[in-house]
Amino acid sequence: MTEKSPHGLKKQKELLQMLQRGPEARLPRVDGEALIQEDDPEVLGAYARGLWQQWQALSGEGGTPAKRYPKETIKSAVVWLTDAYADVEEPIPYELARVIRALIRPRQSASTSPVHSGSEEAYQAAIMFEAATPDALPSAIARHLIERGLLVRDAGKRQGMQPSPKGAEATVRGWQKEPDYQSNVRLYRRKPEVE
Repeated sequence: MTEKSPHGLKKQKELLQMLQRGPEARLPRVDGEALIQEDDPEVLGAYARGLWQQWQALSGEGGTPAKRYPKETIKSAVVWLTDAYADVEEPIPYELARVIRALIRPRQSASTSPVHSGSEEAYQAAIMFEAATPDALPSAIARHLIERGLLVRDAGKRQGMQPSPKGAEATVRGWQKEPDYQSNVRLYRRKPEVE
Protein backbone atom coordinates (compact mmCIF):
# COMPACT_ATOMS: atom_id res chain seq x y z
CA MET A 1 0.00 0.00 0.00
CA THR A 2 1.58 3.27 -1.13
CA GLU A 3 1.01 6.44 0.84
CA LYS A 4 0.20 9.53 -1.22
CA SER A 5 1.48 12.18 1.20
CA PRO A 6 4.97 13.66 0.60
CA HIS A 7 5.89 12.69 4.17
CA GLY A 8 4.92 9.05 3.50
CA LEU A 9 6.91 8.96 0.25
CA LYS A 10 9.92 10.45 2.03
CA LYS A 11 9.74 7.72 4.71
CA GLN A 12 9.52 5.03 2.02
CA LYS A 13 12.57 6.45 0.23
CA GLU A 14 14.52 6.60 3.50
CA LEU A 15 13.60 3.00 4.28
CA LEU A 16 14.66 1.89 0.79
CA GLN A 17 18.00 3.67 1.19
CA MET A 18 18.54 2.02 4.57
CA LEU A 19 17.79 -1.39 3.14
CA GLN A 20 20.27 -0.81 0.31
CA ARG A 21 23.22 0.42 2.37
CA GLY A 22 26.03 -1.76 3.69
CA PRO A 23 26.37 -5.50 3.19
CA GLU A 24 23.41 -7.42 1.83
CA ALA A 25 20.66 -8.27 4.25
CA ARG A 26 21.21 -11.66 5.80
CA LEU A 27 19.89 -13.74 8.63
CA PRO A 28 21.74 -14.24 11.89
CA ARG A 29 22.50 -17.76 12.98
CA VAL A 30 20.15 -18.50 15.86
CA ASP A 31 21.16 -21.27 18.25
CA GLY A 32 19.85 -21.28 21.82
CA GLU A 33 22.64 -23.56 23.00
CA ALA A 34 25.60 -21.82 21.37
CA LEU A 35 27.27 -18.54 22.22
CA ILE A 36 27.40 -16.54 18.99
CA GLN A 37 29.57 -13.42 19.13
CA GLU A 38 29.53 -10.66 16.54
CA ASP A 39 31.00 -7.20 16.98
CA ASP A 40 31.15 -5.78 13.45
CA PRO A 41 28.46 -3.06 13.20
CA GLU A 42 28.13 -3.60 9.42
CA VAL A 43 27.42 -7.31 9.88
CA LEU A 44 24.97 -6.52 12.67
CA GLY A 45 23.27 -4.02 10.34
CA ALA A 46 22.94 -6.71 7.68
CA TYR A 47 21.36 -8.99 10.27
CA ALA A 48 18.90 -6.24 11.24
CA ARG A 49 17.91 -5.74 7.60
CA GLY A 50 17.53 -9.51 7.17
CA LEU A 51 15.26 -9.73 10.21
CA TRP A 52 13.19 -6.81 8.95
CA GLN A 53 12.75 -8.56 5.59
CA GLN A 54 11.81 -11.78 7.41
CA TRP A 55 9.23 -9.94 9.48
CA GLN A 56 7.76 -8.28 6.39
CA ALA A 57 7.51 -11.64 4.64
CA LEU A 58 5.95 -13.24 7.71
CA SER A 59 3.38 -10.48 8.13
CA GLY A 60 2.58 -10.37 4.41
CA GLU A 61 4.11 -6.92 3.82
CA GLY A 62 7.00 -7.95 1.59
CA GLY A 63 8.16 -10.63 -0.79
CA THR A 64 8.85 -14.19 0.24
CA PRO A 65 12.52 -14.87 1.00
CA ALA A 66 14.12 -18.19 0.12
CA LYS A 67 14.58 -19.14 3.78
CA ARG A 68 11.87 -18.24 6.28
CA TYR A 69 12.19 -18.05 10.04
CA PRO A 70 9.17 -18.77 12.24
CA LYS A 71 7.98 -15.95 14.52
CA GLU A 72 9.57 -17.46 17.65
CA THR A 73 12.94 -17.68 15.90
CA ILE A 74 12.65 -14.03 14.83
CA LYS A 75 11.94 -13.10 18.47
CA SER A 76 15.05 -14.99 19.63
CA ALA A 77 17.14 -13.38 16.91
CA VAL A 78 15.88 -9.91 17.88
CA VAL A 79 16.89 -10.49 21.51
CA TRP A 80 20.32 -11.77 20.47
CA LEU A 81 20.82 -8.88 18.03
CA THR A 82 19.75 -6.27 20.59
CA ASP A 83 22.24 -7.75 23.06
CA ALA A 84 24.95 -7.69 20.38
CA TYR A 85 24.31 -3.98 19.73
CA ALA A 86 24.50 -3.30 23.47
CA ASP A 87 27.80 -5.21 23.68
CA VAL A 88 29.39 -3.10 20.92
CA GLU A 89 27.77 0.05 22.35
CA GLU A 90 26.11 0.97 19.06
CA PRO A 91 22.58 2.32 18.69
CA ILE A 92 20.15 -0.14 17.17
CA PRO A 93 19.32 0.53 13.51
CA TYR A 94 15.95 1.63 12.21
CA GLU A 95 15.13 -1.84 10.85
CA LEU A 96 15.65 -3.53 14.21
CA ALA A 97 13.54 -0.87 15.92
CA ARG A 98 10.75 -1.56 13.40
CA VAL A 99 10.86 -5.31 14.11
CA ILE A 100 10.76 -4.66 17.88
CA ARG A 101 7.79 -2.29 17.46
CA ALA A 102 5.99 -4.87 15.30
CA LEU A 103 6.61 -7.64 17.85
CA ILE A 104 5.55 -5.60 20.87
CA ARG A 105 2.70 -3.71 19.16
CA PRO A 106 2.41 -0.90 21.73
CA ARG A 107 -1.05 0.59 22.26
CA GLN A 108 -1.30 4.08 20.78
CA SER A 109 -3.55 5.19 23.63
CA ALA A 110 -1.13 4.07 26.35
CA SER A 111 -0.30 6.88 28.74
CA THR A 112 1.55 7.44 31.98
CA SER A 113 -0.74 10.34 32.87
CA PRO A 114 -2.50 9.80 36.22
CA VAL A 115 -5.82 11.12 34.80
CA HIS A 116 -7.93 10.64 31.69
CA SER A 117 -7.51 13.34 29.06
CA GLY A 118 -11.11 14.52 29.62
CA SER A 119 -10.40 15.18 33.31
CA GLU A 120 -7.15 17.09 32.83
CA GLU A 121 -8.71 20.53 33.47
CA ALA A 122 -10.49 19.32 36.62
CA TYR A 123 -7.26 17.68 37.83
CA GLN A 124 -5.32 20.93 37.43
CA ALA A 125 -8.10 22.94 39.08
CA ALA A 126 -8.10 20.54 42.06
CA ILE A 127 -4.33 21.01 42.43
CA MET A 128 -4.65 24.80 42.31
CA PHE A 129 -7.58 24.85 44.76
CA GLU A 130 -5.81 22.60 47.27
CA ALA A 131 -2.61 24.63 46.96
CA ALA A 132 -4.54 27.84 47.69
CA THR A 133 -6.58 26.24 50.49
CA PRO A 134 -4.18 24.06 52.50
CA ASP A 135 -6.80 22.68 54.91
CA ALA A 136 -9.35 21.84 52.19
CA LEU A 137 -11.03 18.48 52.59
CA PRO A 138 -11.60 16.26 49.54
CA SER A 139 -15.33 17.05 49.81
CA ALA A 140 -14.61 20.80 49.56
CA ILE A 141 -12.35 20.30 46.54
CA ALA A 142 -15.00 18.11 44.89
CA ARG A 143 -17.73 20.70 45.59
CA HIS A 144 -15.51 23.41 44.07
CA LEU A 145 -14.98 21.33 40.90
CA ILE A 146 -18.70 20.54 40.59
CA GLU A 147 -19.64 24.23 41.02
CA ARG A 148 -17.22 25.19 38.26
CA GLY A 149 -18.66 22.45 36.02
CA LEU A 150 -15.31 20.73 35.62
CA LEU A 151 -16.37 17.24 36.67
CA VAL A 152 -18.87 15.42 34.47
CA ARG A 153 -20.00 11.81 34.44
CA ASP A 154 -18.39 9.17 32.24
CA ALA A 155 -18.73 9.59 28.48
CA GLY A 156 -20.86 6.42 28.33
CA LYS A 157 -23.61 8.13 30.32
CA ARG A 158 -25.62 11.19 29.35
CA GLN A 159 -23.36 14.14 28.65
CA GLY A 160 -23.41 17.14 30.96
CA MET A 161 -24.70 15.34 34.02
CA GLN A 162 -22.94 16.29 37.22
CA PRO A 163 -21.42 13.47 39.23
CA SER A 164 -22.69 12.74 42.70
CA PRO A 165 -20.81 14.54 45.47
CA LYS A 166 -19.63 11.17 46.82
CA GLY A 167 -18.35 10.11 43.38
CA ALA A 168 -16.56 13.42 42.88
CA GLU A 169 -15.02 13.15 46.34
CA ALA A 170 -13.81 9.62 45.55
CA THR A 171 -12.21 10.93 42.34
CA VAL A 172 -10.41 13.68 44.27
CA ARG A 173 -9.22 11.19 46.91
CA GLY A 174 -7.82 9.01 44.11
CA TRP A 175 -5.96 11.98 42.63
CA GLN A 176 -4.58 12.94 46.05
CA LYS A 177 -2.85 9.56 46.29
CA GLU A 178 -0.88 10.22 43.10
CA PRO A 179 2.73 11.40 43.64
CA ASP A 180 2.30 13.77 40.68
CA TYR A 181 -0.70 15.44 42.35
CA GLN A 182 1.08 15.76 45.71
CA SER A 183 4.25 17.24 44.21
CA ASN A 184 2.25 19.76 42.16
CA VAL A 185 0.27 20.87 45.23
CA ARG A 186 3.57 21.40 47.11
CA LEU A 187 5.01 23.28 44.14
CA TYR A 188 2.05 25.66 43.84
CA ARG A 189 1.92 26.25 47.60
CA ARG A 190 5.41 27.74 47.34
CA LYS A 191 4.40 30.11 44.53
CA PRO A 192 2.83 33.38 45.74
CA GLU A 193 0.58 33.84 42.65
CA VAL A 194 -1.66 30.79 43.25
CA GLU A 195 -5.26 31.42 42.15
